Amino acid sequence: MHLRPRHVRTRLTLWYVGVLSAVLALYIGSTLVFLSLSQRRELDQRLHAEFETVEDLLVAGPDGSMVGGGRDGLSQRGAAWRAPR
Repeated sequence: MHLRPRHVRTRLTLWYVGVLSAVLALYIGSTLVFLSLSQRRELDQRLHAEFETVEDLLVAGPDGSMVGGGRDGLSQRGAAWRAPR
């Protein structure tokens, strides 16, 4: 069975379709990698900022419990949380 096209126009059309498909696949792949890395970096920055905010609001008690308070020493009423040992 012989699958090679006879006409030059058909061969050129198939060649162009193949090249265009490869370029499009490369573009899509690079765009997905860029967006994935960008979103991961942004998520890491936001999580770090949230962690810093929560860390600033927690105060360790003398018995090892964590109570909402903050650096300014104003104790907020709330449930105490004891760190696992």
